[in-house]
Amino acid sequence: MKIAHIKSHDDYFWLCIPLRDKIRFESKLMAMEIEFYFDESYAMPVNDIRYFFRKEDSGVVEDAYRSCRIRVISANEELVSVPVPIRLSRFYIKLSLIVVLVFIITTVLLMLFTG
Repeated sequence: MKIAHIKSHDDYFWLCIPLRDKIRFESKLMAMEIEFYFDESYAMPVNDIRYFFRKEDSGVVEDAYRSCRIRVISANEELVSVPVPIRLSRFYIKLSLIVVLVFIITTVLLMLFTG
């Protein structure tokens, strides 16, 4: 469902999403029957797409992008972060610890054999 035209900027808000998430986001919007308009002429440097929504749909739109885990830039140019799943965070912590331990072990071995 697309909004036919935009009368006033006071009645609408916009969000930018990455181009790679376009199909998934629009599918979610259509499934939730949210009216939207995307600006074909607007291009951000990082290939984001700008979408316009009615202000009264803001809560439903927020549910849509959060359920899809999409990075969104809001109308006031701030990044709306979607929380990283805990198991992904644990993976990065474990990976960081392994890298640090390998570095320490390598340093100790080099000091023992060269010095």
